[in-house]
Amino acid sequence: NLLKVQLEQEDWENVLNSDSAEIAYNNFLSTIIGTMNMICPRKTVRQKKRKAPIYMDEETNRLKATYLTWLRTYELTGAQTDKNEMSKAKKEYDIRLKLNKRQAAANH
Repeated sequence: NLLKVQLEQEDWENVLNSDSAEIAYNNFLSTIIGTMNMICPRKTVRQKKRKAPIYMDEETNRLKATYLTWLRTYELTGAQTDKNEMSKAKKEYDIRLKLNKRQAAANH
């Protein structure tokens, strides 16, 4: 283990001979962080930008908003009528989403 070997080779005198626990801790932390940065350097990773889904159109967004509104209403009230409306809105949204995804896959 490279980290273990490197830590064994470190000079720990600045930690062991410190005047206070706080100074000893800071020296210890500095040594550990320096060794970790040397053994395991940070990698820079470039993240890909996510494109907006091509299957989300204005009508689908409207259906989603309607469903979420009914969901919040049902969560607040717990009423059976709100649950029924939420279920109906969810079904409409799911059907539209499935249709749009199929069309997007066929066109792509």
